[in-house]
Amino acid sequence: MKKILKIRRIDSLFRKIAFWQCAALFLFAVITGALFAFSYSKYTYERHLSQLAGSIAEAVSNHVEDTGKPVGSQDPSEIRTYTDIISGTSNMADISVWIITKDKELISYNRKTGRLEFDQLPTRYTDMLHYLLQGNSVHNDTYRKVWNRDMFGVGTPILDSGGFVIGVVLVQTSHDVVLDAMKTSMTNLAFSLLIAMLVTLCIAIIIFRIITKPLEKIQKSAFQLQEGNYEVRTNVRQDDELGRLAESVDELAIRLSEARAERDNLDKMRQTFISNISHELRTPVTTIRASLEALCEGLVTDPQKVRQYHQAMLKDSIQLHRLIHDLLDLSSLQSAEFNMNQSDLNPYELIQDALSGIRPLAEKKNITLRLDCLCETCSHCSVKGDYGRLRQLFTILLDNAVKFTPAGKTVTVSAEYSDHFVCRVVDQGCGIPAEDLPNIFSQFYRGRSSADKEGCGLGLAIAAQIAAHHDIDIHAESWLGEGTCFTLVFKD
Repeated sequence: MKKILKIRRIDSLFRKIAFWQCAALFLFAVITGALFAFSYSKYTYERHLSQLAGSIAEAVSNHVEDTGKPVGSQDPSEIRTYTDIISGTSNMADISVWIITKDKELISYNRKTGRLEFDQLPTRYTDMLHYLLQGNSVHNDTYRKVWNRDMFGVGTPILDSGGFVIGVVLVQTSHDVVLDAMKTSMTNLAFSLLIAMLVTLCIAIIIFRIITKPLEKIQKSAFQLQEGNYEVRTNVRQDDELGRLAESVDELAIRLSEARAERDNLDKMRQTFISNISHELRTPVTTIRASLEALCEGLVTDPQKVRQYHQAMLKDSIQLHRLIHDLLDLSSLQSAEFNMNQSDLNPYELIQDALSGIRPLAEKKNITLRLDCLCETCSHCSVKGDYGRLRQLFTILLDNAVKFTPAGKTVTVSAEYSDHFVCRVVDQGCGIPAEDLPNIFSQFYRGRSSADKEGCGLGLAIAAQIAAHHDIDIHAESWLGEGTCFTLVFKD
């Protein structure tokens, strides 16, 4: 069905191209033919007959000047001379020529009737003599009945060397001659039009193939996109509108492919998130439920055991609270509507505040916290950010450092300022394997060490989101058996 639809569309396009080209050519031919017919009938023959009359008048004038004999001499040799002048000047069929003297003596030439007398001259030409003998050229712009035939004629005076009128030349031809010539010309024009239409049709076919070949590729690609194949490409490379259309379709395919990949990735992340959160929630909930069932059913009655059960349930409820709190934090940070209360703040004082908050936990593990200011200006510099969120960021990094650092070791925080404020949090823990480093900022990711099993894997993911909102470059370096260094570069 789609193939039939495609063929019909392409066939319709071809018909439109061919129709409009032929219609334009036909209209041009009609207008040209009409102008040609009007011009041919109105001017061409009139001009030709006027030129013929002028040539005869000039030849007669020259003859008179050369021989000294007046126009209208009845000498047979003179009559033959005039007849030769007329016949030699005109080679048109069905044409009549009269030479009339001032005394109204007539010398005529007609291929059918031969010589005529003045009394046989049509009345309408005798009416023209008055104007011609005054030195004016005259022509009839309409066809009139002469000898029961439609005739068209012109007249011109014969002038001597002094410019005086010594005679008149009248020339006429039949309307049928003009019509025959016009018919021949129109037949040639129609034949030329037919050839032009055939040539136009061939050109239309060529143009059709040039246009539709890339269109077929674009249409095929569009159908493939409709079917969900976003890897298809048009492979059309043209520097014109069709080329730009093909580029747009290819760009659409690329974006659809990227959108599908992003959607698949989001679906995968959603499934992973649901699986991870289910696992994280199930463990403490199962433990709390088991403890409560044991206490409610009286399976545990020893006061010391009961206290241990209570402590275990408290610990699991604290873990649940922390997990829910972290999930809410992560959700709000990932929301497009998340807003921060940004202000100018001193990062050095912010780090000192975060260290004060984590110090009790470090003292409990006998871990030393140290703050190094590596330049004189770092304690007086200023950055723009949300104080509460940045304190949370440093607290997460310090909490991880203390958690993974053995007792008796040191966690060092260094700060310096050159072009940007740079802070490093360095611990002396077991380190992170190189294959795990790319994943440490992912949600619910936890390493293989026993200390990692205590968390829920959301701390560094939250830290990464806070850093992204503040345009902070955060990355980690680690050395097995030596420790890990987290570096934060404030770009603003």
